Amino acid sequence: MGMQPGQQPPQGFQWDSAGQQQTSPAPQMLQGSPNILQGAPQSMMGNNAYGQNQIMMQPPSTYATAALVVAILALVGGFATSGLGCLLAPVSLLMANSSLKVTTMHPGHSDHGIARSAQIISAILCGILLAGLGFFVFIMIAFSGL
Repeated sequence: MGMQPGQQPPQGFQWDSAGQQQTSPAPQMLQGSPNILQGAPQSMMGNNAYGQNQIMMQPPSTYATAALVVAILALVGGFATSGLGCLLAPVSLLMANSSLKVTTMHPGHSDHGIARSAQIISAILCGILLAGLGFFVFIMIAFSGL
């Protein structure tokens, strides 16, 4: 599908331009709206010209809230069960990291802050879990020779 001389590429957002031919390359004024040009780039925030259909793109859902809940359960469970609740921290960290991948691909995603806080809490708890396991292994090795 090549461009002919004098023809401009279609501008703005169009769902299916396969069956449409642009007969005049110059922008046309829309009837009833004095300062809106047909074919001019439009805002993607839903404020489109009168009568045109536009679907607002919703960002994909994430597990950010679930990751934060699991991180808080790991934190509270860590204190309530003498550290066993921290075993949920790696699960929460994986969920938070996957949510952050999605939110960084979509700037302004509403779950970005939640995913970041779940990642921070989970990372701290994972560090505490690893330090506790390391200390436990050290104690077991130190007292195994007695």
